[in-house]
Amino acid sequence: FVATPAFIYLLGAFKRKVWVSAAWVSSILLFIPLALYFTTGIFQFGYRYVLDMIIPFITLLAVSVQTEKLALHMKAIILAGVLVNYWGVWWFYRHWCR
Repeated sequence: FVATPAFIYLLGAFKRKVWVSAAWVSSILLFIPLALYFTTGIFQFGYRYVLDMIIPFITLLAVSVQTEKLALHMKAIILAGVLVNYWGVWWFYRHWCR
């Protein structure tokens, strides 16, 4: 949630529709092998393995937000995620890009 704090809005995506349930089931089924895979992750920043679940997560975010215009707090959370990832890229490549 630090690299993409907008995923906190996934908690509001509990609707009784078939495709919402399918997105949750696919996220859970994708999470099972990811939870069983073990690596230290020392040479990465963020959630590299969670990117496998990004399509169901984006679908669930669309259900959770449900408006055409984003609220100010949602924009602030998205901007915070962009800044954290910008810092992560700078931190990761600071030794090689001199």
